Order: sequence, then C-alpha cells, then structure tokens
Amino acid sequence: MNALITSKPVWRLAVALLAVSAVLSSASPGHAQLVVGPEITEAATQGFGDRQNSIAWGMAWWPCTSPTSCQPWQNKLYVGTGRSIFCVQQATLEYFNPDNKFYPPKDKEIVCTPDAHDLPLQAEIWRWTPETNTWERVYQAPNDVPIQGTMKTTSRDIGYRGMLIFKEADGTEALYVSGDTTRGQNGAGFDGPVPPPRILRSVDGVHFDPVPFDPDAVLGSPLVSGFRSLKNYKGRLYVVGTVGQLGHGILLEATHPELGDFRQVSGNRPDGKLLTFFEIEVYNGFLWGGTGVQPQNDPTPFSLMKTDATGDPPYTFTTVIPPGAYRKRKPAPAVISMGVLNNRLFVGTDKEVLRVNPDDTWDLVTGTPRKAPDGTRYDPLSGFDDGFDNFFNLHMWRMSTHPGAPGVPWLYIGTNDTATKWRNLKGLGNMLKPTMGFDVYATADGWHYTAVTQNGLGDFHNTGLRNLASTPYGVFFGTANHYHGMEMFKGFNAPNPVGTPQRLEVEGVGKIAGLTWEGSPTATKFHVFRETGFAAATELAVTDASLPTGRSYVDQSLKMFKTYRYYVVAEDANGKLSEPSNTVRTPFKGPIPTFKSLEAQLTKWNAPASITGPLGEAKTALLLDTPDFTTALAKLQAIGVLITPPSQPMPFPYQSQDLGVLLAKFVRRVGLAQAGALPVKMLMK
Repeated sequence: MNALITSKPVWRLAVALLAVSAVLSSASPGHAQLVVGPEITEAATQGFGDRQNSIAWGMAWWPCTSPTSCQPWQNKLYVGTGRSIFCVQQATLEYFNPDNKFYPPKDKEIVCTPDAHDLPLQAEIWRWTPETNTWERVYQAPNDVPIQGTMKTTSRDIGYRGMLIFKEADGTEALYVSGDTTRGQNGAGFDGPVPPPRILRSVDGVHFDPVPFDPDAVLGSPLVSGFRSLKNYKGRLYVVGTVGQLGHGILLEATHPELGDFRQVSGNRPDGKLLTFFEIEVYNGFLWGGTGVQPQNDPTPFSLMKTDATGDPPYTFTTVIPPGAYRKRKPAPAVISMGVLNNRLFVGTDKEVLRVNPDDTWDLVTGTPRKAPDGTRYDPLSGFDDGFDNFFNLHMWRMSTHPGAPGVPWLYIGTNDTATKWRNLKGLGNMLKPTMGFDVYATADGWHYTAVTQNGLGDFHNTGLRNLASTPYGVFFGTANHYHGMEMFKGFNAPNPVGTPQRLEVEGVGKIAGLTWEGSPTATKFHVFRETGFAAATELAVTDASLPTGRSYVDQSLKMFKTYRYYVVAEDANGKLSEPSNTVRTPFKGPIPTFKSLEAQLTKWNAPASITGPLGEAKTALLLDTPDFTTALAKLQAIGVLITPPSQPMPFPYQSQDLGVLLAKFVRRVGLAQAGALPVKMLMK
C-alpha cells in the first residue's frame, strides 16, 4: 500500500482532493440510489405462518403481457418454499452416516420431529397480489409417497428450487417450477426410495401440473434428485438436474417443455468424469455454466464455461474462467450464483465474486489477490477479501439486479452467513452477534459496494439470502431461516432529497487512513462511520460540508495488522440523512492506479493514441524537476472527457467504463501528491 504522508496540514490535502474530484465527477443527484435500511420492510408473516417453510427458494415475477390489462394470474409474485430443509439435511447425513447421530439436530431452536419420517415435507407455492398486498397459497405438494417399511407417507416435492416464466413455441406463457426431493444419488434417502423429482407447469397461477418427463427413464444413472436453475435460451428451456443433495448436476434442454421432451446436453470432462454444473445463466449471446462437484469425492475446482447450444449434444463448452480462477489455497468447488449488470456477468462462488467482460476477459471482484501462471495479477476490484471481509460468509448465494435512480440498475449480492450457529457460545457468540445473519451488498458499477444489511435484515436467524425478485413494486428478498421460518422482505426506493455520498475512496498504510468522497451538494454535514472486526459500526467523526475539508477525513487512530471499514452518510440543513455511501476497507487490497499500471492496462486493451498520448504527456509533466500538476491534471481531464458517452474511442465500451473508474481514482492520487501528501514517485511505479 502507498504511504500517506501527514507532515503537511490535513486541510491542504482536502483542498487538493476537492479540486481534482470535480475533474471527472459531477455532484450526485438528490434522490434514492438503492434500497437500504428503513426502505426495507417485512412483506409476509414469517414462514407464511408455518416455521417449517424454512427457505424462500424459487421466486418469479409474472408481468403483464398487455400494457393496458392483466390476466388474473399476472402482475403477481410467486414464491416456492423449501420445507424443513435443515432437518432434511441432518436426517440425510444420519442415513448415510448412522453412527454419527446427526438427527435430530443438537440445536434445540431448530424444531424437527423426533422421527424424521414424520417431517412435514409438502412444498408450497405462494402468490402475492400487489393491489391488495395479500398472500395466498396456490399450491401444496401431495403427501402420497409411501415410506418403505412403515405405514407412513411423505411428499415427493420437499421444495421448489427454481421458477421461470417461459413463453412456449405456440406463444403460451407458463410458469415452470423445479422441484426437489429427499433422494440421494442412488435414488434413496432417509425416507427410502422416492419417485424422481418433478417440474411443474401452470398457465393460470392456480393449477400446477407436472410436465410428462421421467428423468430416470431418460437419463438412467446417475439418478436425478432435484431440478434447479431454470433458464430460457434461444427459445428452449434449460435446467440442471441435480445428482445428490448439494445441487450440482446434468444440464438438460427442452424445445417443448410442456411435452416433456427434455434431453441431456452436457457430456463428460476431459478426464472422463461426468461434467456437472451448479448454476447457469444467459449472457452476451451464450448459455453460461458454472461447474460444481461434491468436494468430498472430487477435488476439482469450479470452472466457468459457455456454449452456443448448436449441433448435436453433448454441446461444446468453452472454458472462460479456468479451474479455481488461479486461486491456490482452497479454490471453490462450485459456482453458486450469477447475475448480469451493465453487460458484465458476475459470478459468485463460495467466498469470491468474479466478473466476465464481453470479450471473455475476467476480473476478480472480491477475494484473495493472486497471479496467473503468465504473471497477470488479479486484485479484487472492490478491495475486499473473501466474503466481503466476513469469514463466516460461506456462499455468495444469490444475485439480482433492480433499478435504482432512473437508468441506473444495481446488482444485489446476498450471502449465506454461518455465524449464527455460534450464537450461544460464550464470548464468541457475543462478539459475533452484531453482524450475525446474511449480508447484502449492492453496486452500480462493479467496483464500489454499499452494505445494504450485515445482520440478516435485523434477524440474525436469517442465515442466508436465498433469492431476490425485482418487481415494479420494489425488490423482494426471500430468506433462509431454519430456526423460525423463512421471511419475505420488500424494499422500495423512497425519494430522498439528500444526495448519497459517492465514490468513497481510501488511501493509507499502518496507523493512518485518508478518506475522500464526492457528491451530496445539499449536505451540511457528513457522518463518518467505522467498523472493526465483527462489531457494529460506530460514528467516528462529523465533518462540516461548508469547509474545504468537508469531504475528507484522516483517521490516525488505526492499529497495525487490523482491518477497518468505512462509510459516510450526508445530512442536510433539515437533519435529513442520506443513504450510506459505498464501504471501503483498509488495508485496501484492490488495484492501485499508477502511471505504470494504467499504461499496462491500456496496452492490454489496445487503447488508441488519443488515450495513451495524453496519459504519457501527464506523466512527462510530473517528471519535471518541478512537477507541473496543472498540465498533468488537464491531460487526465482530457481523457475523462474523451471516454464520456456517447464517445467511444476504446475497442469495447466496458473498457471506457473501467478506465473512468481508474482515472477518477488516479486523479485523487495526483491530488494527494499535489498537496504534498504523497511522493510523486509513488504515482509512477
């Protein structure tokens, strides 16, 4: 990290930063940017009135097909539940490991029946109607599967893991729902042999019928235990048929899913083993598959692949992100989630987020820095380490976009946080409690991330954000809560007259961190907050927005070898508070722009001379015996103007987006040098 020299007065540093931050950025608008905090409210009775509805699993918004009128089943949100899922997991573990006494769970707050054969496993589908703000259960799976060796019955469908509104070949619009069972890979589980999983179809949102497809008859071995990740690509329906309970499985395709004409379109890996996918997504004209394995049986790390689904199956898949994304220590076994923002594909694994660009290059967004075999360095764009710096974030579990300010989509990333299981452990439980529960982070540019929640939206029993759905009425968050039942929350962008502080950045080392930010022209004060470890954020300082130093702060109270995180909230003359800024951490682990790194990046991008020329001239101006900061900043400003839409001098638009972010960061660093707070030589290497 680069040294922040404090021998010069802090006010000089702040004046310089304020001057240069205006070079590439305008003041932030005075309205809401994303859904946070008090804008998120509980949207349904917990568990829909039944704590055994433990997961809000599949979710789909059924929009109106006509701009002037809706069918009775349209303009509604559909949610499929998972039933007693933690109880099922423990019963399954005991079935395959009978000597380990996994069932019933030792955590008494998780209620399971004494006999696992009595678990209420009938999955449900619920529907929300915005006009009345009411929920109704529109389907419950039958309880009609005999349990071998008993007089009891159970349900084939224990959860509805995925949902998709799909337009069929004849124009019919239908809701497809993928089911999950208690099956193991051999077709049996703790409830004995159960029939294969089902895919349900509904054309009216009330009547749900299974599509005529028997995966056992079509696929043979290995037997499919469930279905997940429904996607529409080239007018065909794709779904992952899972093998075992972890979720990885075989890729299936149907041209006429209503007729059940599913077929396997994935094949084998080069080593001859079955190629299994965990998550699929459609992006940039291709169908993308994130691989996954059972890590106890197969050490193969995840890969990200794509196919155009042409020719005869098995389709050809091209690897874009290589195994483990070059991570050396504990690479993730599976891709857990994917989402698209600003024509980039975001990929979530266990603890990391990656990003694929339209030219199939890729970046690390959160995670441990690493080098590729060719020496290419991958630093997390966000500056965050694994799990957004939360050791207990086990998965980057779900992603979805939702509009914020007009024309500005935000990507929401929700996690699975395992800290709650330690809640009753003396000492550790109290330390972790402020940030127990899943996290949600949101970004509009892929670089800067705002914490929407770090405590499960106020309930630390909400260990995971299991799904999101964007609707015209707000964004819905569905949770996993094995203790008291899943919860549904709805977030709505409420207009806010106080502009949100933008692009908070940090520069620091050792015991010093310098913070600067932009925007919020109506603010009279800025509140600076700091987080350390797992403690809740505390207010560190208040700055006067009317002063030159008002949009900066230097924290000189850091301790060595500790991680600190900051965010800023604006306040106007009426005492109204803004939404929080993005969060930054120090030590910062992301890319730090210098002339050398910018030159290397522009070479990699094949940038034209209209971009590389002014950068070289700015460098020359700062290499003078008396550095010419005025000329250097003017040249950097010229690049900023050139890459501002609709101008597009770069080979790909995404490169202009990223260059704009890097340039804004670099201009601030030049300002630090101009203020005497950073040696000019630190801008070079």
